[in-house]
Amino acid sequence: MQNYNDNTLNVCIEPTYRFLDTVIDEVRALHRRAGTPLTTYHIGADETAGAWSQSPACRAMMARTGLKPTQLGAHFIERVAASLAARNIRVAGWSDGMGHTAVDRMPGAVQTNIWGGLHTGGVAEAHDQVNRGWRVVLSMPDFAYLDMPNAVDPEERGYDWGTREIDAWKAFAFMPGNLPANASIRGNILNQPTPVSDGSPMAAGSSVAGIQAQLWSETIRSDEQVDYMLFPRLLAFAERAWRRPEWEPVYVPGTSYSLGDGKVDVRTIDAAWNEFASRAAAALAGLDRAGIAYRIAPPGARIVAGRLAMNSELPGVPLEYRTGKGAWQRYTEPVAVTGPVQVRSRSADGRRAGRAVMVDSTR
Repeated sequence: MQNYNDNTLNVCIEPTYRFLDTVIDEVRALHRRAGTPLTTYHIGADETAGAWSQSPACRAMMARTGLKPTQLGAHFIERVAASLAARNIRVAGWSDGMGHTAVDRMPGAVQTNIWGGLHTGGVAEAHDQVNRGWRVVLSMPDFAYLDMPNAVDPEERGYDWGTREIDAWKAFAFMPGNLPANASIRGNILNQPTPVSDGSPMAAGSSVAGIQAQLWSETIRSDEQVDYMLFPRLLAFAERAWRRPEWEPVYVPGTSYSLGDGKVDVRTIDAAWNEFASRAAAALAGLDRAGIAYRIAPPGARIVAGRLAMNSELPGVPLEYRTGKGAWQRYTEPVAVTGPVQVRSRSADGRRAGRAVMVDSTR
């Protein structure tokens, strides 16, 4: 996967399992000495893409056991999960690999991280694995992959295979307790109103265990870039992890949703967002003091009848504008301008400026 041909252990040879048992025992000993028992171990176990199909050792094992190449990954997970369970450690892994296993060959305590997309099978995958009795953690790229761009703009870094943007509002508006309902406020990757059905309903009384954000770092080159991708939208994600949103519809098995269907009240989300945004804005000063180089979102701006009006993602953020190559001026209220205008925001402490954007009366 991803142009590597030597990053996968061979699951058909015994030294692989001796190596893993040794590593786990050493890690468990480190935890014990630190006074923090190791209770869960994430084994990854995704994106193997048939890595062992040409292995002589695997060919011999498949001839002996009748396993198919597509079953080798599940064989590995089941065996490692049993080894962890014998040490009173819960196995965790990514949902695509975990989903290939047989429930009756897995321990009772299993964690799976769902990384299927909202419109690309993630709902059915999450519900199926909840129904296995596993602890399901939602790590979906539409809402939880913070290596995706903050906004649809060529100046914003990040991958776009999972979504073209995750801004703070989208992280805040996530509804983890009713996954299909998210399609009422989120289109597909092209923002098209693609319906999401609930063809694999959750069993009565079931629920997900929680949500988890990820920042994959293969394109990150500095601490400042880490800060930029994490904050402030991680504040919104944490808010959603800690409390069930009041606008989340009660989960009704089999209910379908589609962008703009009115089944989720966006006005209620916006009202809750305004209250949260005030608290998030107050937290920026603390981030400044901690030296965290959070993203300073460009302002919203428009020119109507020769007057520039601006607003900010979070209230109270300092806003500035300038015409031509003139000096930057503080914005406090709508102001008369002529021609195109550059606008930008500043950090709460005023020390850093965000990305400048151009606005004119034709846009």
